[in-house]
This record gives sequence, structure tokens and C-alpha cells, in this order.
Amino acid sequence: MKKCFTLLFIFACLSAFPHLAYAAADGDLSISDNQVRFSTNKFIEGQTLRIYATVTNNSSKDLLGAVKFFDETQNKQIDGDQPVSVFAEKTDDVFTDYKLPAGTIKINVQVIPFQKEIDNPVNNAVVKTIYVEPDLDRDGIPDKIDPDWDNDGVPNAEDAFPKNYKESIDTDGDGIGNNADLDDDNDGAQDTADAFPTNPKESIDTDKDGIGNNADTDDDGDGISDADEQKLGTDPLKADTDGDGVIDGKDAFPLDPKESLDTDKDGIGNNADTDDDGDGIPDSQDKFPTNLAPIAKISSPDKLEQINKQIIFDASKSIDKDGSVAKIAWTINDSIRLDENSPIYTFKNAGKYKIALAITDNAGETTTTEKTVYAANYKSYIKIILIIALIALALWFGLQYTKGLKKPTITHKKPKK
Repeated sequence: MKKCFTLLFIFACLSAFPHLAYAAADGDLSISDNQVRFSTNKFIEGQTLRIYATVTNNSSKDLLGAVKFFDETQNKQIDGDQPVSVFAEKTDDVFTDYKLPAGTIKINVQVIPFQKEIDNPVNNAVVKTIYVEPDLDRDGIPDKIDPDWDNDGVPNAEDAFPKNYKESIDTDGDGIGNNADLDDDNDGAQDTADAFPTNPKESIDTDKDGIGNNADTDDDGDGISDADEQKLGTDPLKADTDGDGVIDGKDAFPLDPKESLDTDKDGIGNNADTDDDGDGIPDSQDKFPTNLAPIAKISSPDKLEQINKQIIFDASKSIDKDGSVAKIAWTINDSIRLDENSPIYTFKNAGKYKIALAITDNAGETTTTEKTVYAANYKSYIKIILIIALIALALWFGLQYTKGLKKPTITHKKPKK
């Protein structure tokens, strides 16, 4: 009976203090909380964390085992088993690398002894909890301070999809980014056929001028407003209504494919008109049948000019209605030629001069006009006239003075009574 009681006591002690039994077995691998370390204390999503583990041999014999690293949150082992060979009463170090996911993570490091029967299991595991800062774009800047989460170049505040690097704009607000959306502005026109894929008010630009037809007052860009085309009967969406190769805005007859020009504006197209420029010369005899002759006009010199005075010849009012003035030539008395546009000439002798002005336009047609100028020393004549006028004025004043002289007064005495 006494022997049985002794055995029960020993069993109870072993149950209450299992480590005594394993210690007595002289074989124990252990790991403690301070023997699990990390390469950094700043945990950011996407970065690689190195996890170090130190295993201690608490016995007097050399032991073999392995270390396993687990992510309890993700419920997966981190890399493979790391073998350890620990001399008696010594330690052995191992490590593994782990690319961190975001959020709270429980890292479980376990020691697996190869001689489990002599090991104490209560000191074979350490669990450490860490928080990993989210970093969506893996740029090393935590999302909480990153101005561009998806690193697409668009700030979060302006990004319709701040967590999607493939999208940043959602024009129609339908939740589909413009890159994936087939109709960005939701106007019913597919982007591939929409001249303004991000403008719901426009989809067509007939004349390709960058202004949508809804806002454009001249949709076909032919130079005639849509409103006027409605009145004229031309097509506001077709620049050349009659298809004659001339756009409506430059076509004198936009609805007649046989006519497009009316040089003299007489209402008869050049194809039917026998005198296109209306100069009185039939086209068959006119060297320039479709060219309006330039208009030559002499502004200076005047009809009366002073001799020995420099005069600037002026033809600035000469014009060419359907082109430009290409050449100006002056002629004096059919002998003196001045080719400059505004020549300076001095009439040295008094007399009558014929001034001719020839204007040639860019088509090569020339118009000539003439003007008669009288040159004289009229300043001398003016002086003589002024002298005569002064003399006449003096005589007039003298005459008036003479008339004003008082006649002698005769006094008659009355006879005495």
C-alpha cells in the first residue's frame, strides 16, 4: 500500500511540473520572445522583412531541429523549414525573408526538435504581432502620407480611381474609368466615333476645326453660316453643295454645278457670260477676260503747281479689286519716266505738263490715266495781286476820307425890323 501511494505522488508531481520531467531527460530546444527579431521596426506593405530567430539548447548534448516561420493571419508558412544544429548549452541563428502584406500580422516562429520525446514543448513557439502600413504602389511611402497612392501621376484628390494606376478619370461618373469605358461621356456615341469623347454636348465636328457642330455656327467650314445656308438652300454639313469642286462660300452659284464664278457680278456665271469682267471687251478679244482692270488715280500733283518746288507724286488711291497693284509707272510729257511709287519731281519751267500714271496689277493688266498740270511762278503773281489790292484799298480809304471833310458854313444875319 505504501508503495502504491509513492508511485501516485510521483505521477502527480510529473503532471503538475512536466518541465521537470523533460529537464531530467536532458534534451530541450527552446526559443523566447527576445530571440525573435526583425530587420526594421517600420513595417510597410511590399517591403521585404527579414525575420531572425535564435534557438537555445538547454541541455548538455548536441541537438538537431528546425525552425518554421508562419503568418497566422494569412494562414501560411513563410518560406521553408530552416534547419538548426545546436551544440550543448549553445545557440544557433536562422532567418527568413518575408514580403509584407498590409494590415495586422501575427508572426509565429516555431522550433521543431528532432527528438521530441526529450523536448519541452512549452518553450517551442513565439508569436509576435506587427502592423504593416498599407503602401498600394510599393513606393516606400505609406498610403497615409502618400499624395498619389497608385503612382499614376495624378494626385489622390484629383484621381477618380486613386487606387487604380490604370485609371484616373471617369468623365460620365458611371464608375468605369475612361481607359476601359467605351463611351467616356455617355452621350451614346462610341469614343472611336466621337470627335469629342469627353464632352457629352458634342460628338461631331464636320469641318474638323475643333468646334463641335452644336456650338459651331458654320459646321462645314465653307464660309457661310448654318443659318444662312438654311436660307440659301445649301447643305450646312457639306462644304461644296453642288459638288463642282468650289466650296459654297467661294462659289457664286453654290447650287449650280456648271457655274462657280461671276467676275463682274452681273448674275451671269463666267461659263455663260461673253464678257466675264464687264469691261466692254468680249472675252474672245480680251487678253484678260476674267481679270478686273486696276483703277489708276492721281492724287498728286495738283492741277496748279509752283515751279522750282519739289512735288511728291502720289498714286496711293489706286487699287485693284480682284488682286493687288504690282507696278506703278509715271510719265511726264511722254518723255520723262519715273518708275518709283512716290517719286519727287520739280517743275523748273512754267507751262503745261501731261502727267500719265500706269498701274499694273498682279495679273499683268495695266490701266493708264492722265492729268494736266500747269506749272507757274504763281507766288509772284500773288504778290502782284496783293500789291494791287493794297493800292486799291488805300485809294478807297482816301476817297472815303475826302468825302467826309466838312464844307464851310455860311452864317446869314437877319435884317433889323
